[in-house]
Amino acid sequence: MIDEGAPSASEIQGLETVDIIKRTYTNGRDYMELVVAYIAHSSRKSAHAQEACLRGSGALVGSISDFQMQKNPVLGKLISLDIQNRKHWVCYWYKIGPIYTAQYLKSSLLMFMGGLMGNKQQGATLIRLLTPERAVESQAEVEARFEDFTQGLIPELQRVLP
Repeated sequence: MIDEGAPSASEIQGLETVDIIKRTYTNGRDYMELVVAYIAHSSRKSAHAQEACLRGSGALVGSISDFQMQKNPVLGKLISLDIQNRKHWVCYWYKIGPIYTAQYLKSSLLMFMGGLMGNKQQGATLIRLLTPERAVESQAEVEARFEDFTQGLIPELQRVLP
């Protein structure tokens, strides 16, 4: 880890929580920005998918696709972005108990059902990764970079998050 920062006012407003951790990691060549935000069931006002937030922050969204990781139990969304004329990639998903999904409606339904059933865990955790694209890099190489990073991340998330 090379940096840990506080969330901005717009991130707190957009994610509807103050329970946000922002960190930047590097291997000396690339960097990966990690955002982990716990969203309580009771605090949801205007739920929306991350693509809306990214567009609202001024990023130009290129492609959006599902990303089923091979080494991890994660079904994420993979999004290519243009931020200030530089291409970036975002991968995000929600963790709800043992489930990792980027299917927004599924995550909302699981949150709702958890609250309805009175389960202890009544929220979801958003996990979002952002990395700049290297020159002449394929989507498969980007996916491999996300997958490599999450190899160490997933066990830690399972240990500390509901």
